[in-house]
Formats: sequence, structure tokens, C-alpha cells
Amino acid sequence: DAIVHVCPAGTVKTWNRGAFETFGFTADQALGSSLTDLVIPEHLRPLDPKPQLDRRHLRRAPASRADGTLFTAEFTVLELTANAGAPDQGAVVTLRDASAMGETVRTLRRRVAQLESGMERLVALARPSASSHEPECTPGARDSLADDEAPAAELVEALLASQVQCVLATTDADLAPCQYLMAYAASPCLREIFVATPLQARKAQQMLERPSCSLLWDNRTGRLADHGDG
Repeated sequence: DAIVHVCPAGTVKTWNRGAFETFGFTADQALGSSLTDLVIPEHLRPLDPKPQLDRRHLRRAPASRADGTLFTAEFTVLELTANAGAPDQGAVVTLRDASAMGETVRTLRRRVAQLESGMERLVALARPSASSHEPECTPGARDSLADDEAPAAELVEALLASQVQCVLATTDADLAPCQYLMAYAASPCLREIFVATPLQARKAQQMLERPSCSLLWDNRTGRLADHGDG
């Protein structure tokens, strides 16, 4: 990490090797210079010639190297406290190049977007279309429900139709519960729920070894819009 000691006015008092490797300025070039002028891109520098350092715990900000290249820096500022009556000791600023971390985050976001897109296609393929020849529910099946059961059945139907994910609950060899977030599709008459997973997956093996399992949905807020993503 680049570790820099600056005086209260923001002037560099110490400049370690990590600072040289991160920013490209030698200690001779950095000592006595403004830290703001050394590491902050020119178009982002404040107009105040003696800027106050931001003393929040952790921040990210654009930074520049001696050759003019820009990157994302992550930094912390530790204010040095002085004894009563002693002059302010300034602060120690620790900086690091966070560009690689930022690229990793962007890669993960792209991967998540790809997985979500694939899940949506899987669900779309699994849900029978209106023109499919899926057997219809037995005529009169809904009519056979008791009066106090019909509202509950309607709520269940609305929940299953609006959601795209459920939780598959299985048990391991010690009968401890295991939960897996799963995409699913329901048959038009809601009598069957379809989930898919590779046969070699642990959840599939658990279901084969201990067939008792559950599918869980959670809509405790009563608002389906709150749970459209599972």
C-alpha cells in the first residue's frame, strides 16, 4: 500500500516505496508537494489551495499516476492527534490501486446478468404456452372446494403465477435442513411444480437418498410486487 504522511495543509512529509510503485513519483519529487496535486486528476482538484482531507473511514476516488494514467484508488485517512497545546500533526493517508477489484466486480455483475438471463429463458421454456396440449384440470375441481377454501386457493394461484423462484428444502445425511434457491414452473392447473437441476448436484442426490422435501414460498408482506424476484 501507499502510505503517506501529510501535514495539516496537505503537504507530503513522508512517501514510502508503495507510494512510488502506485503513483510513479519518487520520494524526492513527492516530499514538500501537495498530495492533492500529486494523486488527484487535475480536472477534479478543488479550487481551495489548502483542501481539507476527507476523514471518513474508507473511500474510493479517481486518481492519476505520474505518467497521467487514471485509475480508481481506495484510501483511508487517519488523523494524528496531538497533545494539548502541541501543533497539529496532520494525517496518515493509506492508498491502494482498486482497479483490479473494480474489474472483478464488473465481471461478476456481467456474469450475474448472464445467469439471470439464462434463468429467465429456462423459466419461459418450462412454462407451457397457451397453445400447448397440456391436460386441463378436471372439470369442476374448483367447484368442489369448500367456501372457506376457495379464497386460499386463489391466493396460492396468484402467488405461484407471479413468482419465478422458490426454495427447495432437503435434508443431508445427518437430517440437517438444506435450502436451495430454485427457478420453477407450474403447470396451468397448478397441480405440478417443475424444478430442474443436474443429476450430480448435491440437492439432486439428497432428494434421491431422502425423497421427502419441500418447496417454500414467502409472501409475508402481502404484496406480490415485493417478491417478484423470489
